[in-house]
Amino acid sequence: METKEHRVVAPKKPTLTPKAIIHQKFGKNACYVVEEVKEVCQTGCPGLSIPQTGPCLYRCTLQLPELTVVSETFKKKKDAEQSAAEMAIEKLGIIPETTDLTPQEAHESLVARIAYLFSEKVDWSVYSLFMVEQLELFLISDHPLSGHIRATLRRKGDHCGLLPISVISVLRATTMLHEFLAISERHIWIRKLSPYPQDIIESLMEEGGSQECIQVEAIRIPSSMEKHVEAVTLCMSLREYYLDIIANELGLEDDANVLISRNIGKASSETRLFFAAPQSYLLDQSFISGNGKETFHFEGSLNVRARYLSGQDIVGDAILACIGYTRKSRDLFYEDVTVRLYFRMLLGKTPGGIYKLSREALLTAELPSRFTARANWRGSLPRDILCNFSIHISSKNLFREILAGQAIQNCQLYAMQCNKSIEPMCENPSLDMFVNGVYNLKIEGPDSGICPGNGSLPCISYSVSLVVENENMKEVIEVCNEFEFEIGVGAVISYVEEVVMQMSVGQYAYFNTNLLTSDLIFASAGDSAKMSSLLSSSELLSPVTVSPKTHS
Repeated sequence: METKEHRVVAPKKPTLTPKAIIHQKFGKNACYVVEEVKEVCQTGCPGLSIPQTGPCLYRCTLQLPELTVVSETFKKKKDAEQSAAEMAIEKLGIIPETTDLTPQEAHESLVARIAYLFSEKVDWSVYSLFMVEQLELFLISDHPLSGHIRATLRRKGDHCGLLPISVISVLRATTMLHEFLAISERHIWIRKLSPYPQDIIESLMEEGGSQECIQVEAIRIPSSMEKHVEAVTLCMSLREYYLDIIANELGLEDDANVLISRNIGKASSETRLFFAAPQSYLLDQSFISGNGKETFHFEGSLNVRARYLSGQDIVGDAILACIGYTRKSRDLFYEDVTVRLYFRMLLGKTPGGIYKLSREALLTAELPSRFTARANWRGSLPRDILCNFSIHISSKNLFREILAGQAIQNCQLYAMQCNKSIEPMCENPSLDMFVNGVYNLKIEGPDSGICPGNGSLPCISYSVSLVVENENMKEVIEVCNEFEFEIGVGAVISYVEEVVMQMSVGQYAYFNTNLLTSDLIFASAGDSAKMSSLLSSSELLSPVTVSPKTHS
């Protein structure tokens, strides 16, 4: 079967309307008020003054923070709104991007925006009131960079207004702005050469966040594989700069030494890794490679686990936290990151882990080895797993088979099973229980003599606990009231399948096993401190209770 290659043409970005641009910049802070205007027409007869009602027209008033514009009259409401938005764009000096930008154009656009914020040529004492208002609008906007600038301007002393270079992301942009920016010797922070207007700083100090202390749960990932990941608590007030707190937690001199990774997980997630800047973190042109990418020379211990999560080289300990400024709110956004979430994120980076998470059965479910029928499959389909897990299929024969539409689901399963290079990063191999086998098996209840076989779809309830022998310690780590799976395709861990195949409906089975791994236990359980204590015991058992409900 021949296949034709089609050249993929990237769709162009649609041109935004003026109203869409205003919404993009101001969101809910833009208020449109449309009023009806009735024109009075005069008759054409001399000496007669008989008023007549003309066509109904509309005028729009657009209210933005500290800026209001009124449109001309139009026959349609939407035309009046678009006209008001267009007038506001013109007054604000917003340049809409009507075409797809090349990398060079995007870079120049970024440089222009940074130059506007840090321009040294602006004498704020004599500059126009309008531009001062625009600066104030930006500083109180929902833009993430505005949040960082506000936080640095609230600081006192020498660190007031010092912005860590890592929050701007594109390092090369700052190399073209030496006339506007003061850059540290190690090029890890920047600030405006001329000070911001004092009234702006005073207003920021007055409207700053609450002094009340907030606590944000985060995870420390040590660079040494001999050390376990551990939960840490970031304590701060909303008036403090959160990067200062993270720098202190990492034992760094100040926030300028903290680098920020890209988003971890979904694009909408604010979870990131925070880590120390390498010694060679310089902006000198000699550190920029010919392809335009920044290159660094790392000294120290590479953090393998942090690198696995982020996909970038990280040296030293790292803090995994969900905190930062977003476009959704002016306030600091934060959510707790737990040890359980950390291990679930690790699971989500493997096909088998994605399948386990989709079934919410981390300790029992396994990615099936083959696809028999859609009616027998439970959990995420192979194609959905492949969409979540970007994988390169190297087999040309397999690729042709997928293109031909033959056994697509089985081909996708085979592709995932061929990819053995990516494995979960276990917490600590010494905590894993490698003793093989199921023992102390007890099956209770009436035996009907009908047991499930290959191809059957039994539905069971089960619970898994951690128990320390000779001590009154038991912790339930996973419970499932209804878990259905197909026998004979590897959809469940082998020892559970072996036990279920000996049971009939209505019976109960109890057995112990030492086949659970610590990464799955931490991903399933809630209390990580208690799990660490239990896993360190030499007399640890994992009792499993299984009860078949139905099978077909």
